[in-house]
Amino acid sequence: MNISLCKFFINQQINLIQNLRHLSSAINNQLAEPQFGLLFDIDGVLTRGRKLLPYTRDAFRNLVKANGEFRIPTLFVTNAGNELRLSKAAKLTQILGISKISGHQLQYTTIVGKPSEVTFYHAEYLISRHAHELGLKQPIKRLYVVGDNPDTDVYGANVYNRYLQRRSLSRVNQIVSQTTIGTLTSSGKNISGKNLWSSSNSAEPAADNIEQYYTAESLESILVCTGVFNRETYDETLGKNHGHRDMFIDAELRKPKHTCEHVLDAVKLIFDIEQFR
Repeated sequence: MNISLCKFFINQQINLIQNLRHLSSAINNQLAEPQFGLLFDIDGVLTRGRKLLPYTRDAFRNLVKANGEFRIPTLFVTNAGNELRLSKAAKLTQILGISKISGHQLQYTTIVGKPSEVTFYHAEYLISRHAHELGLKQPIKRLYVVGDNPDTDVYGANVYNRYLQRRSLSRVNQIVSQTTIGTLTSSGKNISGKNLWSSSNSAEPAADNIEQYYTAESLESILVCTGVFNRETYDETLGKNHGHRDMFIDAELRKPKHTCEHVLDAVKLIFDIEQFR
């Protein structure tokens, strides 16, 4: 066997190994559990009134498994409070065709309203509950809000993201302090690889592990252009307060982390950021 033929076979083996590695990496990415959750506004993002916006169902098909279960913890965050919870859930299920996609009806829980910080605090808890119900073992580290209103969706998300940064820093300082004095407790240990949830089948957290339902480290805002947001007039309204008159509006907090044309683009962007397929 001549040298050139040997080189050919060696190169063939190298290419085969590289292809197997890429295939293995792709499979691992597909099988990896998501450590992120999604929060969607409804009107202006998914629907306009009773009309379904383009790309909405395509976006949600990316979020659902073949067996009809959601792949990713998902929550709908809306300020529409002029109808009962059951009515709102039933109407949204019908408009979005969720029952056709997933085989399940939506559940609807009342929250205070955007951009209130407590709204996103409660939303983080509900996202963790949904992750538990989906059987996910890893904690939810990142949240994404997809909305069309800089004054509610974006502003509220950015306010809560600042809170998450302070909370993460506080937890790090606490662990460092405990380590320094040599009294690191089990609550400060790394729990990665272990089941985050208690053995109970209940979605309600036990009193002693309530903090484990609040594991997010960031909340990124994604503004879509299918609702109230207008690219042409956005800069002119930065200094104006369209929220509650007693609420101070910081113009910087109205700026989204990302801007997309519609909800499908937003979902694709999130998948790219998370390297999730």
